[in-house]
Amino acid sequence: MENHYSVLGVFRPADPEKLRAAYRQKARDTHADLNGRKTDDEFIAVRLAYETLQNEEKRTEYEDQYVSEAQSKGLFVCERCFSMVRVPKFRKGQKPKCPNCKTAIRVSPETRDAVLGEAFSIQMDSLMEAVGAEGAELAKDAVVAIVGKIRKKFGLVKKGE
Repeated sequence: MENHYSVLGVFRPADPEKLRAAYRQKARDTHADLNGRKTDDEFIAVRLAYETLQNEEKRTEYEDQYVSEAQSKGLFVCERCFSMVRVPKFRKGQKPKCPNCKTAIRVSPETRDAVLGEAFSIQMDSLMEAVGAEGAELAKDAVVAIVGKIRKKFGLVKKGE
């Protein structure tokens, strides 16, 4: 899913005047007739971004879908530039930042881990569907074997052993 704020070159929240000004500038820059381009794919993306963001209902729906897509990938959305951001592991008290605009990402280590866990679960479910039951058993056996080797290497013992 494309970041409409990035397409228009504006930060969140953008008021209607800023959106309109950014749209007009980008439309001039990307219109095929004005720039001798062979395709208007960029112009179409600019028009779609503007039509979505200038309508409050469409904007809310778009933002909800964008955030859901980010979370399904284990990513977070920057409140300022609306980029999808991978948040590395961090400790309480540290503040991860968006690599694009340097805005602090409001997330706790627990929330980050929960979102990543959910994304991993979703992706594993998709993988299991794709490979089927037999492939799932093979994958499970491989994971168990790898985890066993890691435990042995680091001297970790499962509870009850």
